[in-house]
Amino acid sequence: MAALLAGDSIDVGIVTTNEEAMIGFYNGVLGLPLAGGTTLPDGARIRRISCGRSVLRLYIPPIPVQPKPHEHWSAVAGLRYWAIRIDNLYAVVDDCRREGATIVQDVVEPRPGVSAALIADPDGNVIELMQIGNGKREAE
Repeated sequence: MAALLAGDSIDVGIVTTNEEAMIGFYNGVLGLPLAGGTTLPDGARIRRISCGRSVLRLYIPPIPVQPKPHEHWSAVAGLRYWAIRIDNLYAVVDDCRREGATIVQDVVEPRPGVSAALIADPDGNVIELMQIGNGKREAE
């Protein structure tokens, strides 16, 4: 049986022990609005960040976990990147660069009419920022 969707969005969760840097990146650099948070009975906390109709959930465990390093963002199975469609790709990539974010892949045109860049958040999670339509650099 197919799932009966009750909405038109998806929530993505990221486990982090780097709360302030992650909030600074998603809210401060990318400009995504904070949407509240909660503390769970075990002491873990969830900070919610709006992304259109979807929500990014930062999960802060009660006991810090140690991430295992890997060679490349695509070298480990599982959720390794997520994408956000935006209308000002070059300006956002420039902001990310200015703020010291890691540019994994600068702006490219993976197919006609689509421009995209890969940016890493402070924990190394990769976000594909993509623009549909005018792939030209926006006027300064």
